[in-house]
Amino acid sequence: QIFSARTNIMANGLRGANGAKAGIRGEAITGMIANNQIDGFPQGGIDLSQSQELAINNNTLTDNIDIGIVSFNNRDISLSGNLIRGTRDNPGGLATGHGVYIASDGVPSNVGTHELTDNNVSDNQGVGIFVSNLDLGDTAEQLVTMNKNTIARNALMGVDLDKTRAVGMFENEIIDNVGYGLRCIDGPGATSRVFFDDNTVMGTKASGSGLDGDAIVASNCHVSVDMNTIKENARNGVVLVSGTDGGCIDNDVTGHDANGVGVFDIRVTASPQMGFSGNTDAVQGSADNTNDLNLNRTAVPGI
Repeated sequence: QIFSARTNIMANGLRGANGAKAGIRGEAITGMIANNQIDGFPQGGIDLSQSQELAINNNTLTDNIDIGIVSFNNRDISLSGNLIRGTRDNPGGLATGHGVYIASDGVPSNVGTHELTDNNVSDNQGVGIFVSNLDLGDTAEQLVTMNKNTIARNALMGVDLDKTRAVGMFENEIIDNVGYGLRCIDGPGATSRVFFDDNTVMGTKASGSGLDGDAIVASNCHVSVDMNTIKENARNGVVLVSGTDGGCIDNDVTGHDANGVGVFDIRVTASPQMGFSGNTDAVQGSADNTNDLNLNRTAVPGI
């Protein structure tokens, strides 16, 4: 447990025991946490708050309870090359079992950038990567960047963006998650700027508890969904509803119309302005185009 210091925590083996809390807890720190093995802690692997200019690299976090890595009210944080696997739910807690949880209290001085690169976030009982309440209006072009991460087999969903603006996701593998591959809700609206380009979303499974199983679902956000591979998911490929606008261009999104009645490769309802072009099968007038693309042209003017 470290407070108000510059620190390097390197190449340690940390294992939870009776009475243990988090593996590493840091408040108002800067420096590096790298090459550590952190296993079996009942209050998470790495718990950080009010910190900045901190690199979290090449750590292995397995079988922790609550959350693998928590970043709350931090700025200029990078996570690279970490393995975060098997985080277990805390039955007595809220929003637990997540691999990575990034959030703020909404105070502008506490909203900072995070970059996630080449991490493997898999087999966790909650969300793989959960981002909540990061919003600086139009003053930040990119608050969260996710590049080349593997986000697989998480039991609640792959990536969840809630009340968060300025996110870029590029070349990630989002595979075999339960619930949704990517959910983006309450951006808010046309200024949320979520860029989701060159990713693969496949094998999303339905939980059995509701109408989930979609690869991508966005509500009240401005999204750019371009040049992705979106296949073999349990229900819809891309769902854009309730105040969402932006574009859906040059995606390879196929096969979802075979999943049942009312299921589509791309589904768009009650959105103000959407642009579509170059999507494989779904928007190019194939013989089964009625099933490939559901556009309510009365409710969706400007398509």
